[in-house]
Amino acid sequence: MINGAFSNDKWESEYSLFLTNGRGNNPYEVDDNANKGIGASFSILDVDRTVQFTATAYRDRNNENGLNTREAAYSGSLRFWFNQFKVESEGALFRLETGNNTGLYINKLGGYIQCEYTIRNKFTPVVRFDLFDPDNKSGDDHETVLTVGMNLALDQKTFLKSEIHFHQFNNNLQDDFRMFISSLAVAF
Repeated sequence: MINGAFSNDKWESEYSLFLTNGRGNNPYEVDDNANKGIGASFSILDVDRTVQFTATAYRDRNNENGLNTREAAYSGSLRFWFNQFKVESEGALFRLETGNNTGLYINKLGGYIQCEYTIRNKFTPVVRFDLFDPDNKSGDDHETVLTVGMNLALDQKTFLKSEIHFHQFNNNLQDDFRMFISSLAVAF
C-alpha cells in the first residue's frame, strides 16, 4: 500500500494505492494469488472544511467461480457544509463480468443524497433520497427510499431521532410501503 498527502493554502488531499491478493479456486494457503486486485482512493478537502470530494476505484479478477470474471467497483462522494446546512451524497457502481472475457457486465448502482439543517443546535430536519438498482440493464428492478426526519438534541450526548421512510419498488414482486422509526441515541 502506498499512502500520501499533500496540501497548499486552499486544499488538503490524501491518496492511497493498493494491491490485494488474488482470488482463485484453491483455498487459503494453497491459493496462488494469481488474480491480483488493484485499487486507488483520492480525497480532497478545502482548508475551511466546507467542501470534500472522495473517489475510489478497484479492479480484479475473480476465479473463485472458475470463470475468471472481471470485477470493478467505483464510488464517489461529495459533501458541503455551510454554517448549519449540510448536503452530502455518495454513489457507487459495481461491475461484474458475466463470464470469462465475455465483455458483458451486470452493473449494480447505488447512491443517496441527504440535506440537513441544524436550528439552534437543537433541531435538525433531514431529507434523504436513496436509490439501489441491482442491474441497470433491467428496467424493472430498482428501488428508492425517500426519508423525512427530525433529530432533536436533548443534551450534548442524547438525541431523539424520528423518521418516515417511503419505500418504492419498480417491480411487481414487492409492494411499496411506509415505515416510521423513532429511536433514542446516546453518544459515549
